[in-house]
Amino acid sequence: SVTTMEGMFYGASNFNQDLNSWCVTNIPAQPTDFATNSALTPANEPNWGSCITEISGILNHDTVWTKSNSPYIITDNFIINQNVKLTIEPGVTVSIYSGKTIQVLGSLYAVGLLTDSIYFIDFDSTAPFKAIEFGDSSEDVVMINGTYSSGNILKFTNIIGGGVGANGSVNFASSTAYISNSAVTNSNSSGIYLYKNTSHVGSSKFITIDSSKVLNNGVIEGEGIVQKNGLRDGKWIIYYKSGEVLSKGN
Repeated sequence: SVTTMEGMFYGASNFNQDLNSWCVTNIPAQPTDFATNSALTPANEPNWGSCITEISGILNHDTVWTKSNSPYIITDNFIINQNVKLTIEPGVTVSIYSGKTIQVLGSLYAVGLLTDSIYFIDFDSTAPFKAIEFGDSSEDVVMINGTYSSGNILKFTNIIGGGVGANGSVNFASSTAYISNSAVTNSNSSGIYLYKNTSHVGSSKFITIDSSKVLNNGVIEGEGIVQKNGLRDGKWIIYYKSGEVLSKGN
């Protein structure tokens, strides 16, 4: 919430504390005389205007990713551990290094807004990420009377790229989620790949893809429930490689 920092460390000749963790979103560039005649090195300066948060390894506690700390850069494979929930707020961008994976063994709650979506993108568009993978132990979605109650959810999200060395940009292995008002585009394999998922309407063991689009190599393969989804070139591009899919209103 800080809006002015002029002259804060002016003349502090012995000061060189690491301020790199400071995220100063309201000040786009270093203020006048912020550290003039001080010992503060550029590497220890705050992040002005926007922050980059680098992520890798295993998440072992419930965590919220905020817009103010966006973008989140996945520099190496990242695992959401069992019984752990990652919440991603509207407006967050998650940028993923080439060939790297977000693996969900716990729960992913990524719910944006119509006017402020969540983005999962390639860090380098010429070197796509591998996949967002939901493992067998991840928290299956629970729908009550057709309404989301708990579990994995992607709503108002845009997943762009990915799919290198994987069956899809988003993969479900004996796991389920609710996907709503979202888009998967420019995948280098399938958009969404469902493996060993069981579609039982009225239970928690199914995939629901609702009011979403899967475009540009974005076929859906596997088992699940697909309803009210998008078109490309006037044709439905939902492709079921194997298993049972309940298709409603497409």
